[in-house]
Formats: sequence, C-alpha cells, structure tokens
Amino acid sequence: MIVFKLKLTPNSIPWFEENKIDLYAMEAALSLLFAELEPTTHTKSKILTLQIKYGSDESFYTFTTDKICICDEPDSKAKSRRKKCLAFFDHFLHEFRHWMQSRVYKISANKLTYDKDDVKHNTNAYFRNEYEVDARQFARTHLTKFTKYYRYFSKII
Repeated sequence: MIVFKLKLTPNSIPWFEENKIDLYAMEAALSLLFAELEPTTHTKSKILTLQIKYGSDESFYTFTTDKICICDEPDSKAKSRRKKCLAFFDHFLHEFRHWMQSRVYKISANKLTYDKDDVKHNTNAYFRNEYEVDARQFARTHLTKFTKYYRYFSKII
C-alpha cells in the first residue's frame, strides 16, 4: 500500500484554504483508492507535490516527476462549492492517472504524441491519444468513489 502525502507549493496554500479543500482527507481518499486499484503487501509513503496554476486554463502532469499542477478554476461555470470541488477532483484524478502511467506503469513520455498546440486546440492527436483517453476514463470511473471517501475522511480527520 502506498500512503500518499500531498505537499502544497507555498502559493497553493491560500487556494486550498479559500476553497476549503481538506488535504488530509484527500490524502486518505487517494491512498485508499490506490490500495484498491493496486493492492500490494508492502507499505511505503509517497509525497506528491500539488501546485495550483493561477490564471491557467489547463491542468497538467509532467511525466517522471511527482508534481501535479491543477488550474485554479477547473470549471468556470461551477458556482456551488460542491460543483467546484467535483471539478477540482476530476482534474486531480485525471492528472493522478498520468502520474500512475508514468511512475507505476512506466509509460514513456514519448507515448504522448501531441504538443501544447494540440492540447490548446483539442485536436484528435490529443483527444484520442490512448493515455489521455485512459486518464479521462479513470477520472470518470473513480470520481464518485474518491468523493465518497473524501467526504467520509473529512468528517473524521
């Protein structure tokens, strides 16, 4: 089992406080979800750095690192705290899946056959890339369970 520790960059702390995101509950929910997906007899801890990218319209993960960057407004149309939280978790899980692809499954960054322009214009090279499809599917599949775990842990931690 990997016990995840989420370390915020200094400029990200105010965003988490303002949006009332419980980092400890996120860590616990992520650790439990990962343990279900990748069961193991060994226990170790893993520190992932989270950075909020202010003014950015995209979230991203750089392969071979332990840093996930999330845009400060994952869904500009979300008005309620609940919808903003869901959009944030969706982006987080998508980028976490890229972390899994890189660090757990050892997928090379060369397999991502698209560039920043493809992302910006949502071209087929980006949208249909098998690892992007996988990350979107992962987020859709596990968002409800992750949110359930998060709500549970946020009440007891």
